[in-house]
Amino acid sequence: QQSRHLPQYRLDFVVCDKNMRVVAAIELEAPGGADAAGAQRFKSDSLKTAGVRLIRINPKALPRRDEIRTLVCGPGAPGT
Repeated sequence: QQSRHLPQYRLDFVVCDKNMRVVAAIELEAPGGADAAGAQRFKSDSLKTAGVRLIRINPKALPRRDEIRTLVCGPGAPGT
């Protein structure tokens, strides 16, 4: 029933592996109230069910490229 609401949600970036499988989704944090918290929880739960990691980033404190790689791939990943 809730999947019919998916089109109203958005993500800022999607990270794919070389086979174009989605491995992570990146969302730039935005201020919001209780409705925003419910939307974040729904997105997080939906992506987790799909096996996709959701990473939230504060746009006022953007991480460096190597930090983003660690967030997406985990510590000790090649190139980190």
